[in-house]
Amino acid sequence: MIPANKVSVAAVVVTYNRRVLLEQCLRTIRAQTRPLDQVVVINNGSTDGTEEWLETQNDLFIVHQANEGGAGGFYTGIKTAYEMEYDWIWCMDDDGIPEPDCLANLLAVGERGFHYVAPNLLDEKGVGHFERRFKMTRTDVVSFCGGPFNAILLSRDLVRAVGYPMRNFFIWGDEVEYCNRIVESGFPVVTVRNAIHHHKRTTIDYRTCKRGFYLVRNGIYCYRLFQGVFRSKTVYLMGRSFETMRFIFGSLVHFNFRQVGAALYGFMHGWVDPLYESQEQCSWWGLEKATRNDLNAEYNAESG
Repeated sequence: MIPANKVSVAAVVVTYNRRVLLEQCLRTIRAQTRPLDQVVVINNGSTDGTEEWLETQNDLFIVHQANEGGAGGFYTGIKTAYEMEYDWIWCMDDDGIPEPDCLANLLAVGERGFHYVAPNLLDEKGVGHFERRFKMTRTDVVSFCGGPFNAILLSRDLVRAVGYPMRNFFIWGDEVEYCNRIVESGFPVVTVRNAIHHHKRTTIDYRTCKRGFYLVRNGIYCYRLFQGVFRSKTVYLMGRSFETMRFIFGSLVHFNFRQVGAALYGFMHGWVDPLYESQEQCSWWGLEKATRNDLNAEYNAESG
């Protein structure tokens, strides 16, 4: 592997109407002990002055687009950084705060031969998201997906092999599908204890949640795309079904009937929507043989 100080790294930050958090995130990125070679910011149609502020930041590569959710944002961001030919792509939301040595610690593990390296996430109270997992081992690197798109470090080789996130997910579940795809393609995924990234835990408030459609639809998308390599498809479907029923029940208990209807609508779309175009766009390994061979030929030609 190329030493960490010889490779190029681009950060990808996706933002939508959170200018204050974005400014804080970018300050911590700029303060990394291992400086970034480029910072790519995807502005998902913000209307809170983010666009105007970004245009004053001369050290950023900025892409303004309509709001395509986190999925569309990371699709654009990873694709942009990949086409700019950076060796590593460091992905995060605008509300993430990496410690100053986070990137350096991730790269130190990446140069040992790993292509997906995730940080140790701490919530707003300073409690580790994966505290129990690290307590079970004496090692500082565990085989675990960590927090997708929460300061994960992806190698160029990995992106070349598996493609980009599926933009049609819009929000919720896109990171699950991307991790499934990466693991099923044979890449080991690891989380690093001393690479610290601060990010608030994601919880569902059933009283106010407005994302029932995407939560249910995308969960079914994940099941349909999942090939069952590292886990039984039946077990995976059971997990997706449990999440769906829990959301519907929680919404009913809190009289959020609009989201019950949205969840049922998402259930229908989850099973009937065609996914082939998105699969092809993202180099999914479940493609038809002819298309898969074309992708392999393209990969072989690019890798020399």
